[in-house]
Amino acid sequence: MLKKKFMKYGLMKKHMELVRKGKYQLARKILNVLKNETVYLGLSDTEWETEEICEEIGMKIKITRRGKAIVLSNQF
Repeated sequence: MLKKKFMKYGLMKKHMELVRKGKYQLARKILNVLKNETVYLGLSDTEWETEEICEEIGMKIKITRRGKAIVLSNQF
């Protein structure tokens, strides 16, 4: 539970940083991860950067039939 809170805090911090830099599409994807806790990604540059940010924070990336899914939890 504590690990999940640290991940959320890291995402919020990164979201604020992206908004300050003017990367609004990427910030919106990060906000969707925070809101929904599971987000499916495609192959665009924005989604690739979202995946990279989430991997840095320590989130798990799961590959499904629909594509890559970012899951904000301690277990799959």
